[in-house]
Amino acid sequence: MMFSALVMATFYTLYGFAVDRMGLQKARLAFAVLLPGIGLAFKVMQSISVLGDVEPRHLSKR
Repeated sequence: MMFSALVMATFYTLYGFAVDRMGLQKARLAFAVLLPGIGLAFKVMQSISVLGDVEPRHLSKR
């Protein structure tokens, strides 16, 4: 649970700096493009086996 709190704190810190620097509208647009791009890059790396078999432990025990 602590990991998700750290991820959220990091996200909101970066988002706050982005809003201060770019303004709300541009920051929202940047994050709307950036976050799915990060997810897509992660899935591409997983599919070409750069990351290996990434599977949560609680799902792999079934």
